Amino acid sequence: MNSPERVVIIGISAGGPPTLRLLLSYIKALSNPIIIVQHIPRTFTDVLVQNIKQLIDLPVVKFDNYTSLESNAVYFCPGGYHTVFKILRDRVQSRLYLPEKDDLVAPSIDKSMISIAELYGSSAMGVIMTGMTGDGVQGIGCIKKMGGITVAQDEKSSVIFGMPKKAIESGYVDYVCDVRGIARRIDQFINN
Repeated sequence: MNSPERVVIIGISAGGPPTLRLLLSYIKALSNPIIIVQHIPRTFTDVLVQNIKQLIDLPVVKFDNYTSLESNAVYFCPGGYHTVFKILRDRVQSRLYLPEKDDLVAPSIDKSMISIAELYGSSAMGVIMTGMTGDGVQGIGCIKKMGGITVAQDEKSSVIFGMPKKAIESGYVDYVCDVRGIARRIDQFINN
């Protein structure tokens, strides 16, 4: 496979944009990619991506259909679609799908994380950050079962502790950290 050796995937919802700005400001270099699944309306993804591009000195990319994962970039899943990952032409690439009418959120953290877990196994890290739904519990469960590393944001640094709390209560979380601690865990995982 002609794609990055490791990947970090972050699920985040309410309170996400300022938390992401803080998290990414701590990360200075990438030798493997970070994928961000932010619950956000379709029309706001471009604004968030442009905002992050102005903040950090790393490539920032919004997924489209058949976007190949590269090693040194931060990727955003677009609002209003589910993003899953498949091997196509010996590369890990994104595929976008419209949500079903009964889907509560799009993008789905669970769908993206499960597809990354199936491709990367123990070479994946899943992170659940601020938000109020239960989305992401199945995803980090899959990453954990495949031998990957799982992290959740602590209560004190979360804008809303719903998603991290449910992830921690699931028993699938290896580490509970504040935002700076999460950045350190990410740096250790993708740059070593």
